[in-house]
Amino acid sequence: MDLPPPSDLLGMLIFSIIGLIVFKVAKREAQPVRLVIGMTLMIYPYFVPRGIWIWVAGVLITGTLFVFKE
Repeated sequence: MDLPPPSDLLGMLIFSIIGLIVFKVAKREAQPVRLVIGMTLMIYPYFVPRGIWIWVAGVLITGTLFVFKE
């Protein structure tokens, strides 16, 4: 069993933590769009192939937080 490189693990950890924070705040403030974005940030690393795509997808999904301000 091969473990992912440290940079991939770091990206997964960072974006999952951001997603968890966004999810909690959006749930408390009843913001459904941000709730979905938070869930997406927590789940996407399981479906994205390893490498630079974890970072690219994480930055793009996190960027949507600034687009969909409520």
